[in-house]
Amino acid sequence: MKKELVPLETLNLACGTVVVHQLYGIDMRSILSMYGGKASQVDLSEAAALRSTTVNGKRLTMDMLDEMPASDYLEIMGAQVKNFQSTTAQDS
Repeated sequence: MKKELVPLETLNLACGTVVVHQLYGIDMRSILSMYGGKASQVDLSEAAALRSTTVNGKRLTMDMLDEMPASDYLEIMGAQVKNFQSTTAQDS
């Protein structure tokens, strides 16, 4: 059986919803701090879901998120970054 991938237009985190176009050009540390998480010290009582994320069967830990550019993160989760980009920015 093949699992159908859900389009990643938004990512739901414990601390809020991240819209995919907000991820371009910033790193995961910035994304996490924008949404109330800190990569180096996450308060587990308030942000347990930010400690690790499982998407499309792949588990990403906080350490991985901290080091990873947002575009790589999206690719790991099965998103077609270029497809998303074309809907948010016109490149010639």
